[in-house]
Amino acid sequence: MEPHDQTASVLQSGGIEFAFGTGDGSHSFTWSPPASASSPDNDHQTALNDRKRRRVQVDIVKQGVALLQLGSDMTYDFSSTHAEAEKKLAGVIAERDHLRRNLDVIKDDLRDTLGRYRAIAKTLDGTQGEFDHYKKNHSHNDEFLRRLQTKLDKSYQKRQVIHNHRNQLMKTVNSMRREESKNESEQRLLREKLVEATTAQEKIRREMGEARCQFSRDLEHAQQKVGHANLQRTEAEEEFKVVKAEMDNLRDQVQVEKTNLAQEREELQKELDRATKSEMRYRDQVAQLEKDTESLRKEHKGCQVSHEKLQSDLLSALQASEEAREDLSEAQKELDESHDKYAKLVVEMRFLEEKNTAQLTQLGSERCEHLREKRETIEKRKKAEAEIKRLRDENYSLSSKLRGGTLEEELRKALEAELGN
Repeated sequence: MEPHDQTASVLQSGGIEFAFGTGDGSHSFTWSPPASASSPDNDHQTALNDRKRRRVQVDIVKQGVALLQLGSDMTYDFSSTHAEAEKKLAGVIAERDHLRRNLDVIKDDLRDTLGRYRAIAKTLDGTQGEFDHYKKNHSHNDEFLRRLQTKLDKSYQKRQVIHNHRNQLMKTVNSMRREESKNESEQRLLREKLVEATTAQEKIRREMGEARCQFSRDLEHAQQKVGHANLQRTEAEEEFKVVKAEMDNLRDQVQVEKTNLAQEREELQKELDRATKSEMRYRDQVAQLEKDTESLRKEHKGCQVSHEKLQSDLLSALQASEEAREDLSEAQKELDESHDKYAKLVVEMRFLEEKNTAQLTQLGSERCEHLREKRETIEKRKKAEAEIKRLRDENYSLSSKLRGGTLEEELRKALEAELGN
């Protein structure tokens, strides 16, 4: 209640005068019974009312009545009770401000986490595009090697036909030599046929040599393409390391934020150990991949089989990327639900604040009602704290799921399968 200037109103002698004030200021009014029609007969009653009249002074503070004084012989002081109530109210306001600051910090953390996850999703989309390009290049290489193999088979077939034809001609020449009775013209004709066959054979041999040279050049070109594909795969591995480093950085930030919880710290330590073991396996697989690459350069058939396996592994990697995108969309939905819950909680806190303010303005002499409403406010605050804790647990479980769940495991499995082959 705001202070006012002192006012006094005396309506009639014989009534009761009330005075109200805050500190030095006071307010008073006087109530008098209605006057009787026969005033001469009521002189005695009027004098009696004058003697019974008392002055009542009431001092009012924000929380209610501080001092009630009835005349000069009766005084009721509530200042100590009001000081205690004001102290408790200050504690409640401080806790409310602390909860509001915690809510702002949590909203900022969630906003930053969502931004980082969107950046990671964009990076994964770029990596998937490079995987598609890599798959397309390998399909072209497979088609080129298939054409070379077909051409080589045809060359082998031609060589076999020429060899059979030469054997047949040699048999014919031998039979002609044994037959001396045949004329010279037939021998000359046979010699011409033999010369033609020999010329055709030399021509075919030259074609075979050219085909072999072309096949060697094509094979070298294919090996260069394989080396380029391996370089692209190395770049993809480096990008995976960058993504993994970003996820590790995000995991470290979450670990710093949750340093006060021992159980969460142990779980993060376990995840770090698993990540270290996975990195060791990854390094072993890289060494094995280098050995496999060396053997692929030496064996053509092994290279073709490896290409087919790599194609199947790329398909599995694409499927893993699709599943990772679905997991990211589900995580986005859960984050949106968490934001909605936080928004509802903020609205409820604001409603509690407004209600608390309205209750503070209505405080007065009804001290018991004030204490009851304050108790309800404290209970609602406890419920709000429980809701905040529950939402915080949900946020941590969601962060744990995004941090060490489907996305990282699927990417790791896809790349480990690729490197293992």
